[in-house]
Amino acid sequence: MMINRRALLKGLAAAPVAIAAGAATGQQPAAAAATAARAPIGPQPVSADLSYLTASHFKLKYRTTTQAGTVAPYTQVINDIQTVGALPSATVDDVLKSANRTGSKILLSEMSGFAQGWTWDKNTTDGTGLWYPQGLTTSADYADGGLYNGRKVILVSWYDHLDETTGKGARISFVDMTNPDAPKYRHVLLVEPYLDPSTGGAGTPNFKAIHFHAGGIMWYGKLLYVVDTSKGIRVFDTTKILKVTANGDDTTIGRQSNGTYTAHNYAYVLPQSAAYDAQAPTGGERAIQWSFISLDRTTTPDSIVVGEYGLPDDPADHKRVFRWNIDATTRLLTATSNVATAVEAIQIDVNEMNGATSVNGKYYIARANGNSNGDLVTWVPGSLVNYNDLLAHPEDLAYDKNTGWLWNLTETQQERYVFARNISRLQ
Repeated sequence: MMINRRALLKGLAAAPVAIAAGAATGQQPAAAAATAARAPIGPQPVSADLSYLTASHFKLKYRTTTQAGTVAPYTQVINDIQTVGALPSATVDDVLKSANRTGSKILLSEMSGFAQGWTWDKNTTDGTGLWYPQGLTTSADYADGGLYNGRKVILVSWYDHLDETTGKGARISFVDMTNPDAPKYRHVLLVEPYLDPSTGGAGTPNFKAIHFHAGGIMWYGKLLYVVDTSKGIRVFDTTKILKVTANGDDTTIGRQSNGTYTAHNYAYVLPQSAAYDAQAPTGGERAIQWSFISLDRTTTPDSIVVGEYGLPDDPADHKRVFRWNIDATTRLLTATSNVATAVEAIQIDVNEMNGATSVNGKYYIARANGNSNGDLVTWVPGSLVNYNDLLAHPEDLAYDKNTGWLWNLTETQQERYVFARNISRLQ
C-alpha cells in the first residue's frame, strides 16, 4: 500500500523501526545488518468478527480480449505489434542474462528464522521514492521443483509512486538468485496491448502503460498473475516478452509517429495476455479489494489465496481472505464456462494485511502497523492468532516448500529488503 496513506494510520502497537547499517550515511555496506527488535506478542484470541462467508458469492470471469480501443484478442494484438514494429520476442532467460543491476546481501540476525536476504542497488533509483516494490513470487511458484531452467528466480512488482494514475505504470523485476549474496536483476515494464482506433480501419496495434498498484503477484508456469485493486486479476504470459528496439525520451510509450515503439526507455515489455474480471458479488456481499495474491501448493488441487488491506479504525473497510482452485495443467483458475468461483471466503478481521499465504492449512499474514514494525501473523482457523516480529511496511508473501522458506519484502526506502524466513522457527 502507499506510504503516504499509512502515515495517517494509528498503529496497534508501537515499536522501534529497524535501521540498516549504513542507512544514516546513505552508503550500503557489503552485508547490511538490521534488527527486528520487538519480541513476539504471543497468542491472541481470534476476533469475534471472524466468520466463514459463502464462497460461491464471489466469482471471476476469464477474458482474453482487449477492452482498450477496438476489441481484439490480446494474443492477436501482441503478434501484430511484433510484425508491425519488428519487435523480437524475448525469454525470461534473455532478461536474466541481460541483468543490469546488482543487489547487496543483508543480515537480519535478530529476526527469528531468518534465512537469507538482500537489498536493491543503491546506485540506482531503486532506493528512492520514484518506484515502490509491492508483490513477490519465486520460481517455487513457477514450478513444483522450485527452479526456472535450473536456477532460482524471484519476481517483484513495483508501481510508479510519484504518479500512479498517469506515470510510467507498473514493472516487474526479474531477479537471478544464482548468487544470493549479490543477486542480479532487470526491470521489465508491464503494458496493455490494444488496437488504436484513431488510425482508422481495424486500428493499429499498440501498447500502453498500465496504471495500477500491482499489490501482489503469483508466477505459475508461464503465467504471471497480478492483482488489480478494484478490477480483479491481470494475467501476463512470460513467453510473450518483447524486446524494445527503439530508444526514446523516457516520457514516451507505445507506437511513435515514425512507426517505432518505445517504452519509457525500458528494454523489455511484458504485455497483458488475459484477465480475470471481478464479478459483482451476490448475497449482499461487498466487492473484493484485490490487495495481494499467493500460491498454495500444499492443497489438492493447488490454489491461490487473495485478500484485502483494511484500515484498523474503519469497520467498513475490507479485511477478508479468499481462495480459488487452480489447474496445474492449464495454469488457469478452475472454471465453468469461463467463470471461476471461490472455494473459500473468510472474514478474518486482521488489520492492514499486505500479503498472505497458507501452508498445510496454516495462514501466514504480513500485517503493517502504521509506521511501526509490522507483524507476521500466523493463524490456523479455529485456533489462536500469533504475532511474530517483522520489519516496517511488509508487503507480499510467497512460500517455497522445497526449502521451507517464507519470502517477504518491505517497501519503505529506509528498509527496502527482500528476505526469507524458515517457517519451522515461527509460532
